[in-house]
Amino acid sequence: MFTSLMSNRLYTTYEDTPSQGPGTSATAIGRNLSPSLWKHVGGNGITPTGLGGGAGLFDDFTGGINVAANGQVGQWIFTEANVGTAATLATDAGGVVQLASSTTQYDGASLTGGMVVTLDGDKTATTHKKVIFEARMRKSVITAGSTFVGLAEYALADVDGVIKDDTGIFVATTDVIGFHVNAATPATLFFTYKASGQTVQQPITYGTALTASAWLKVGFIFDPSATDDKRISISIDNEIQSTYVPQSSIYTMSTDTAVATFPDAIPMRPVCAVKAETTTASKLDLDWVACWQED
Repeated sequence: MFTSLMSNRLYTTYEDTPSQGPGTSATAIGRNLSPSLWKHVGGNGITPTGLGGGAGLFDDFTGGINVAANGQVGQWIFTEANVGTAATLATDAGGVVQLASSTTQYDGASLTGGMVVTLDGDKTATTHKKVIFEARMRKSVITAGSTFVGLAEYALADVDGVIKDDTGIFVATTDVIGFHVNAATPATLFFTYKASGQTVQQPITYGTALTASAWLKVGFIFDPSATDDKRISISIDNEIQSTYVPQSSIYTMSTDTAVATFPDAIPMRPVCAVKAETTTASKLDLDWVACWQED
């Protein structure tokens, strides 16, 4: 958890400074969390003694993971769909975990975090709170497989996972929001959300093709303090994207109803997942994952 962060963990306080403000390149801020998102954390931001204004999960995987059977590992629940693994890479410094399927079609693996957050679009609700999610990821096999990094309903992040066989999209009953690569376009990253039983929404298609050596920081903020046209901001490599998810796509206050396609007020957890859609293994490398919700 964010509270009682250890000295070997990644943390910082975020302010709009010339060296580390919004618009600063990913290269300039290195492996750190993106200021474009984390400057919105309340109190004194993230510090060695915790953070102000909320609670969350953060793991930079320096403790190592090596698991190939369903069960709890650190802050995570590991689940394999038939055959999959999560293991620390010996070739990457600083703690990098690789999620991998086998080379059998439709096998997969997922990590599900131990905290629960909700994105509640009802402005009058006590759970209408700020939520931030971000991960540093690399799709290390580009030519095949589906991947997901984001938030998903916990009950659906097991067994076959959030990713559907055949299509590489999502199982029909999944509530999900985050960053997705499907097998049909394995070098293209989408920001995606959907509610159970609804059509997948893809507000953003990232314009740069993924490569096996390229790390990306991908994240978003659900921000009640933002203007209605920018309720959810999406950040890729510390750059807020020009397309937002507006309040009107989440919840209609005049009728007091959630928009059907958005996973409104659904308890969700951080989930990272891979699935093989052919006989080539699907692999996803994770440097760190962070998720926070204000009190």
